[in-house]
Amino acid sequence: MTLHLVASNQPDRIMNNPDTEPDSFIPYLLDDLVEMCLEEGTLPDEEQQDFREFTSFFSAMGNFLSHQELDTLDKDYAYFNPDSEMKVRPCSLENLAEAGERVVNTFRNMAVNANYRKLTDEELEESFVAMSLIKFKTDVDLEEFAQVECYVRGSGFQPHVSRDWKFKETEQQVEIWRRVLLLMEFKKDEDLSEEQLIRRQKAKLPYQPGKIYIYQYKDVPKADLEILFPNVRVSMNRKDRILLGIPALVAAIGTAVKLGVKIVLVAGVIAWVFFGKEMFGVDASNKEMAMKAAVAFLGILAAFGGLGFKQYTSVKNKRIGFLKEVSEHLFFRNIAMNKAVLNRIIDDGEDEDSKEAILVYYHLLTHKGPALNRQQLDEKIQNWMKESFATVIDFDIDGPVNKLKKFAGVTNEGEKRYLLCEAPDGALSIPSLDEAKEIMDYHWDNAFQYSR
Repeated sequence: MTLHLVASNQPDRIMNNPDTEPDSFIPYLLDDLVEMCLEEGTLPDEEQQDFREFTSFFSAMGNFLSHQELDTLDKDYAYFNPDSEMKVRPCSLENLAEAGERVVNTFRNMAVNANYRKLTDEELEESFVAMSLIKFKTDVDLEEFAQVECYVRGSGFQPHVSRDWKFKETEQQVEIWRRVLLLMEFKKDEDLSEEQLIRRQKAKLPYQPGKIYIYQYKDVPKADLEILFPNVRVSMNRKDRILLGIPALVAAIGTAVKLGVKIVLVAGVIAWVFFGKEMFGVDASNKEMAMKAAVAFLGILAAFGGLGFKQYTSVKNKRIGFLKEVSEHLFFRNIAMNKAVLNRIIDDGEDEDSKEAILVYYHLLTHKGPALNRQQLDEKIQNWMKESFATVIDFDIDGPVNKLKKFAGVTNEGEKRYLLCEAPDGALSIPSLDEAKEIMDYHWDNAFQYSR
């Protein structure tokens, strides 16, 4: 990734696209989704409790399997967690590199399972150069990172109130990402250019080289992704420079006019001292005149010094205001950091997997007529969500179908059955609720195997 971009403030580049594409994320709690299925009334009353029990079995098994994956991830991430208080056993550089690669790969898989998608370089570039809602100039050099991964989930709009130069308030709908995941690893100092190293030393970022930083944010404007990066540099835009520069110039001119007599006196004395004999034919040795000139010079110096200090204070206060605005944006949008993010997204991934699989099973269970294939079932679920709950989603049919096909068990009659079968012609079929519960019970009974 090679992006070194400065945020723009061009009004025509603000990201305010009303045609937001549907997302794969299912915005309902698992228990609520189960009740939404049953409230439809398609499933007979005598089978509704069986369906609740099956979903409970399935969700619990998914939770068990996902946390096995989290335990493995914790062991690898212990080497790269900047917040860890644990002492880890030393390992070779080769094994350390492999552990870091496993952490990043697992993070990617977990993000995809939780229905996040990775932002492309083009999308990041569009966000970086779009007009920021925070009115200042930002600069982010992604070359300072060994690796950067940015994933997003869900989009929508939020009202944003801004003021123009007449201080008139206007409201606009700004497009946001509902959730953002950011994984970063800083390069070591020896891997940076001289210019990058100087900037890093000036910034004094409290980072640890070689550690992997992971953040989760909510409701981030699509035009403000750059403020999530810890190495973002903020400065005044052209408008702010003009607003500060013009008053400074006017004040300087006014001060010069007020001190005109003193300036002329100092200039005259300087000419008298250094060029008196040549210009006037006399020797410049008048101590009284020199003292007056010195006093006048100090007065001029104090006046312009005070003016300079006032402008310096104005610029400093402006920068403090910028940083305060950035801090507020991050404070109210930050959800979790580092290991806490991994815990959250693996829970989200398990929850999304369960919801998708249960929707697939329910709609196959209640379907009347010829068997459905993947595409037909995908359209059926999407239409059901849209017509019944006014929720538009881009349902991922392949994930839940492939997951259900992996669950095999032995029924009480000793017959091996799968939670879902796919015929050569693509037709999908499932066992009855009783058999499905027996399959899940078989999995629980064999979750741990002990053998001498």
